[in-house]
Amino acid sequence: MDFYSSDSVRRRPLKSKMAAVNETSEKTADRYEALANRLLVEVGESSVRASRFLSALQASGVQLRDLSEAVFAPRVVADLKAFKGQVSRLAIQEKWLCPFLVALRGDRTLAETAALLGLGTASSYHHWESGRRDIPLAHWLRAIDLLSGRLEAMLATIAVPFDIGDLGFKKVAPHLYSLFFADPWTPTVLTALRLPDVASGPSMSHQIDRISRKTGVLRDAVVGSLDTLVRLRLVEIRQAKFHANPSQFYAIPSLSSGQIERIHRYWFSRSVEMLERPGFHKVEQHALTHESKEKIVGWIAELRERIRAEVKSSGDPETLIHIGWQLAEFV
Repeated sequence: MDFYSSDSVRRRPLKSKMAAVNETSEKTADRYEALANRLLVEVGESSVRASRFLSALQASGVQLRDLSEAVFAPRVVADLKAFKGQVSRLAIQEKWLCPFLVALRGDRTLAETAALLGLGTASSYHHWESGRRDIPLAHWLRAIDLLSGRLEAMLATIAVPFDIGDLGFKKVAPHLYSLFFADPWTPTVLTALRLPDVASGPSMSHQIDRISRKTGVLRDAVVGSLDTLVRLRLVEIRQAKFHANPSQFYAIPSLSSGQIERIHRYWFSRSVEMLERPGFHKVEQHALTHESKEKIVGWIAELRERIRAEVKSSGDPETLIHIGWQLAEFV
């Protein structure tokens, strides 16, 4: 039998690449549709219009400003209207939702945005952001997720009583370790945010400035880390301020040796500079040796007693000392 001319093979239906892409897109769309339906049930709304959903949220006491800050902060979108109490759907669409969509698209062209969201034409998004048509809730959720990456952060502001993982969404937690340590200073930014004078800052901009001054990390780098921390839900935005979320804690399953070395090099290069700054100082060093475990433990005991003898415990405390030693024997 000639395989290439076989009727049975020639008549076998083949799935094109475009069909496979469309199938994946449909599954993704189903995920956002399912989330939209759950949210509509929670607020008691039957219309699929995003503006109707937002109007119901506003009436229930949720501030739309909190939603926009969860998506955009520390970036400030001045065109977004702040509402109080119950507001009409048309007012929300014109004065909040349309500027929201414009800010969400950012510098992307309409064609680029349509491609990212899997829309048939670029005019669809243009109609939504201009107010000619009301964006469906499922498309609004999808736009937030794909254009900002902060869907989970926004839903945390609403405090939805269900797990979006049950709807097929991949949560960020399993990949947190790679994002959290992508920039060596991000853990320090999170720690600094918990300092009283940073946490009590009057605004997000003040908090960013204080973190930058205390840590010596450039302001733009602090902003980038805060964006990562908000997406990972390690930082929340409430009442126009950043709040470290102590309830979120993740074990770090693994880091590449290259990433660990990069973190060590960064902080080692800044060790002298950091001594001039008040705050938390962590000194790390590792080495391989042929000496026995018992001998090294003896050295540690001697050093510990020397430190104990040198440290004066009288007067007002200025420094907390915590020293931890780890020894690993090769088997």
